[in-house]
Amino acid sequence: MVIATLFLRSLTKPQPMSRKVLLSFLGNNQYKQTRYTFKNRKSKVVRFVQEAILQLECADWKQEDQVFIFLTTSATKNNWEGDLYEGKGLDNALQAFSHLSIQPIKQIPRGISEQEIWTLFEKIFQLLSPQDEVYLDITNGFRSLPMLLMVLLDYAKVLKGIQVKKIYYGAFEFLGPYPKIKENMPNPEERLVPILDLTSFSALQDWAAAAADFQLHGSVRLLSTLTNNSLEPILKTAKGKEVAAQTLQQIDRSIQELIPLIRTNRGKNVSQFGFDALNLALEQFSKNKGLIQPLTPIIEQIKNKVKHFKDQDALFWLKTTRWCLQHGLIQQGITQLQEGLITWFCFRFKQMTGDAFFDAYSKEARNLINSSFTLIEKKTPEKKWRNVVGRYPHYTKMVLQDPLIQQSVLLTRNIGKLRNDINHGGYILQASESSFTEKLQEYLVAVTQLVDTSPVQFQMRQGTGLVNCSHHPFTKWKVAQRELALQRYGKVEDVPFPMIDPTISADALVILVEQFYRQIKAMQPTAVHLMGEMTFTYALVQRLKNIGITCIASTGERTVEDIADGQLVQFAFVGFRVY
Repeated sequence: MVIATLFLRSLTKPQPMSRKVLLSFLGNNQYKQTRYTFKNRKSKVVRFVQEAILQLECADWKQEDQVFIFLTTSATKNNWEGDLYEGKGLDNALQAFSHLSIQPIKQIPRGISEQEIWTLFEKIFQLLSPQDEVYLDITNGFRSLPMLLMVLLDYAKVLKGIQVKKIYYGAFEFLGPYPKIKENMPNPEERLVPILDLTSFSALQDWAAAAADFQLHGSVRLLSTLTNNSLEPILKTAKGKEVAAQTLQQIDRSIQELIPLIRTNRGKNVSQFGFDALNLALEQFSKNKGLIQPLTPIIEQIKNKVKHFKDQDALFWLKTTRWCLQHGLIQQGITQLQEGLITWFCFRFKQMTGDAFFDAYSKEARNLINSSFTLIEKKTPEKKWRNVVGRYPHYTKMVLQDPLIQQSVLLTRNIGKLRNDINHGGYILQASESSFTEKLQEYLVAVTQLVDTSPVQFQMRQGTGLVNCSHHPFTKWKVAQRELALQRYGKVEDVPFPMIDPTISADALVILVEQFYRQIKAMQPTAVHLMGEMTFTYALVQRLKNIGITCIASTGERTVEDIADGQLVQFAFVGFRVY
């Protein structure tokens, strides 16, 4: 009981706020008095860049924040204690910053051997706490130090979740040759040295990691975080970049939606995904290469990977299988290949017969086709047909007589064995881990050759078409929106969105949702276009999705123009997106 109580307390205990940490190295040179400048601000006349950084950047830091000054033995003697300056070294100068927690870290190695590098690396790493906001000064110290520190920060980002907020470099060489400074600029007030902001170096490392993560694993989580962080200041200032930024947001949302669908084998949702709209957005963004410079090549990678996908593609499952193979998602790839082939056969028989039974999303149609392979392999007589093949002997005979079904028996059995082995964890069969990739590659080639012999058309699920539950009747939609809806769903029927009182009670809202749920369910729609008051929409979407009805929303670009009498709002339709 005591342990449980302590555990619960630990869960509810407030987490400490992240602290600000400045890491700075003091060199061994005799520094001249100067003024440092940073972002149009000037420091007082100082000898040490650390003084300037604390003046210009750390005025609002609190006692819990931390400044670490790293010192070799000679730097301690000459510049910290001040042997070069009659005892008035950096230690003395920093007395003016009593509101800060300043800690000298003495006797650090110079980092001129591999052993010293690792010792220094470990010492700095141990001083960092999880979630620290790190400010790094690389002005002084041995010249290999900046490279070591950049690697260290990248390491700490992963293991301690730190954030690199700023990287400073005081460019003292800007004043010219060191021996000539006093002669050329006798007045220290005139010696203006810029502090360079090199934070982008760390950001480039993050972008490189995001690019590698996407290229190798198809993951976009880090990419999305970096994109949105970069977009935030752009969207605030805008200045002609609004359309490009909104297009990038659309790409980010679409990719964030698509990748989990592939990773979790949501074949039906992938088949209904708006690839055409995504490809259009990628094409449009390619014309705005300067918005976020490091993102440009990554967007080109995404563009090249996605361009093979399109709306209403009967072979979408082959393309997602290839995606999985490329990104090491072997278990998902095997599943998508097996289930995709069954989907393709549903399309094939639906196209051959026009019979609604062969709906690709019908459990019975899929089970019948899957069972037919076993009937052929075992030569099961009709009198022993059971379950779905026994209930629909007419369809079963039709499927059994198809030459491509007969040709696929061995292939489907091998894919099924491979799927069973990987799904059951290898406790029964003894296939090696490398064989799964090799076999998936082999079977993917074989399935591709099979389906190439008989092209089929993508078939939508049978239903009454699209139900439009919004404040905008179908007849008033934009031409592109109407055409895409009719192309995908055959027809559109309006169910006017209710006018919802903003003071409606929770109980009354539940009753209203139930009324619309029953009405729409009875219409048996292929999908529902649902847009309106958010709480009602959210509740209704959840109810409809729970019974397998796809819900979609319109996406597009919204532009606002200030006019004499107010604002002119225009909506440019782009596509439909599944909730």
